[in-house]
Amino acid sequence: MSPELERQLVQQLRQRDFDGLELFIEHYAENIRQSILQLLLPQDYDEIPELENKIYFKIWQKIQLFDSEKASLKTWSSIIARRIVLDYQRQMLRQKKVSLDQLAHDLVAEEELPLAKDHFLDLLTSLSVEDQEIFLRYYFYQATPEEIAAALELSVPLIYNRLSRGRKKLRSVLKEEHHHESQK
Repeated sequence: MSPELERQLVQQLRQRDFDGLELFIEHYAENIRQSILQLLLPQDYDEIPELENKIYFKIWQKIQLFDSEKASLKTWSSIIARRIVLDYQRQMLRQKKVSLDQLAHDLVAEEELPLAKDHFLDLLTSLSVEDQEIFLRYYFYQATPEEIAAALELSVPLIYNRLSRGRKKLRSVLKEEHHHESQK
C-alpha cells in the first residue's frame, strides 16, 4: 500500500468511516491472519474469526493512537494482533487452571530464579516465534516432545534442543532483569 493510500485509510478510520474499515480489512486481512497464525496453536484455529474481529475492533478503537512516524500501519496492526493473541492465550491458560507456579518451577528449577506469574508469557516474547510455540505446547498445553515434533514436522531431538536453548535464554533474560532491578 502506498504511503498516500495509507494516510487516506488512516484518516477514514479516524473519522469513523466504515468504508475505511472495509478497505483496511481488504488490504491487511492477510497480514492480521499471519500474525494470528504465528502465535496461535493449531487446536485453537477455530478461534481465528473471533480473534480477527477483536483485532479489527481494537484497531477501530485505537486508531487515534497510530503514529506513522513510529511505525507503518501494517506493523502497528501486527503488534495489536500479537497482543490480542497473547491475551487470548493467557485467558485460555487461566481457564485450563494450569499452574504457572509449577511451569515456572519446571522452567528454572536448576537455578531457582524468581518468576512472576504475569511475567512468564511476556518472557516468551524473547524467544523466536517457533520457540514460543514449542514452549506454549510443552509447558502450557503439556504436549510431549514427540507430539510437538509431529505437529511442527520437526525431529524429536530438535524439540529437546529448542526447549533446552529456550530455557537457557529465558534464564539469561531473568538474570539480566534481576541485575537491573538490584541496581535500582
